[in-house]
Amino acid sequence: MTERRNTMELRTDGKRLIGYAAVFNMPSVDLGGFVETVAPGAFTRSLSENPDVIALWDHDSRSVLGRTKSGT
Repeated sequence: MTERRNTMELRTDGKRLIGYAAVFNMPSVDLGGFVETVAPGAFTRSLSENPDVIALWDHDSRSVLGRTKSGT
């Protein structure tokens, strides 16, 4: 299964989700009167300061999909 939107791509191959949480240099869909574009390097500082990335479902901290610190 592949789902593709202007700002993300998500695939599954069984139990794994594969894709991009943010796509650079591509305008998002209308987010309620505004559109955003993520610039290359947008995450450089935050990743260097805290490289533990947490993937959440719908920004809900109770719905953790994976975390770099735990190898998921």
